[in-house]
Amino acid sequence: MSQERSIRVLVVDDHAVVRGGLRLFLLAFDDLDLVGEAKKSTPPASTWWTRTG
Repeated sequence: MSQERSIRVLVVDDHAVVRGGLRLFLLAFDDLDLVGEAKKSTPPASTWWTRTG
């Protein structure tokens, strides 16, 4: 039995337009899972990624 795993993606960019464009782009791929968005990479975003990645 093979287990399929998706690639989890956290989008971090200070421009909302860029984040929105990347969100729409990622929806086109079944094996990519957008798990979150952040305006900038601050310690909370880094902590979140470390704990869930």
